[in-house]
Amino acid sequence: MQVVLAFAALFAFSALSVSAASAAELTFEKAKFLVGGVEAPAGTAVDALGEILFESVLAGASFVCSGLFEGTVGPNGEGSITKVFSLAGVEIKELPEAGISCTQEKTCETALANPDGLPFKVIAEEDEGVFYLLIAGKYDFTCTVIGIKIEELCEPPATPGFIGGAVTNLATDIEAGEVTEPLATCNGNAEEGGLTNLKTNLIATVSGATLAISLP
Repeated sequence: MQVVLAFAALFAFSALSVSAASAAELTFEKAKFLVGGVEAPAGTAVDALGEILFESVLAGASFVCSGLFEGTVGPNGEGSITKVFSLAGVEIKELPEAGISCTQEKTCETALANPDGLPFKVIAEEDEGVFYLLIAGKYDFTCTVIGIKIEELCEPPATPGFIGGAVTNLATDIEAGEVTEPLATCNGNAEEGGLTNLKTNLIATVSGATLAISLP
């Protein structure tokens, strides 16, 4: 799924400023994916593209990553992220030193990020008229500072068990919101990793059919 997949939260090094309500304060209700105005058939192929600021609160560093993502959506508001690619179209394998190359924002001289344990489950939800995409998935990152590597595995906190963000229906596709929350747990350290979508992050069907999220 391109960016929602997003890898959302990978790693921020200074406290993440969250403008939306904390995920713990939200009361999610099921939503559904629509393709061409009807509920999405199982295995509907989608992709996404985006630029994300990863931050790590404890490491005090951050970096910007851009990538392409492939996945599916289907009935009952459920989907998946199955593959991640660099902007050059090279598939990112789940191996050390094989992540998406990222640019320095703060502290990191070089940085890599990649998914861990694909496919990731994606769920469409709604709260008070706002739609969200929730993602259950892990990611690895490597940040090099003065020749020293900082390596961490980040994952959603046990409660609520996902990382997610608000999304908006556009004319033909879905736009990911600016902030993904809650902060991820990295190497056992709670509320360490976060991510912010820096540019328009669009999720669209591969077929070109209109994609949207709706109430059941």
